Amino acid sequence: MKEQKEFLREKLIDFQREIESLKKKNKDQEIYYEKKLTTMNLNFIELVDAFETIEDNLAAKDESFFNIASKKLMKNMLSIKKKILRILKKNKIEKIKFKDNLATIGLCKIVDTVEDEDLDNEYIKETIKYGYLDNIKKQPIRKAELITIKNI
Repeated sequence: MKEQKEFLREKLIDFQREIESLKKKNKDQEIYYEKKLTTMNLNFIELVDAFETIEDNLAAKDESFFNIASKKLMKNMLSIKKKILRILKKNKIEKIKFKDNLATIGLCKIVDTVEDEDLDNEYIKETIKYGYLDNIKKQPIRKAELITIKNI
């Protein structure tokens, strides 16, 4: 009987060690896949940036610059951008919206400031790069890069 108890005790200890080992392995895999997902979302965001740059550059061109083929190409590119944004939204990733157009600490990186007596400090004058928020974690995936007002 004593031998059986000792045997069972040893088995219980082995199982507990195995459980702890599996828990650690599971946690490591969660961290790994979380990093992969974040990287994938950042890659999608970079694609959106590229489309927005093209869109801004083409918006600056004169209407006579465009022919039928280039208008169709532009329309196709914009639909790809929309699809990417839908994928991000499905993953609970959305552009950061700043309340009252004021910079929020933790959600942005201020890359430059300008003076404008007509506007309040921290007012967003220009967005260099949009920021994106993970709505599940409530953390920015990428902080917005902004030019804000700073009056002396």
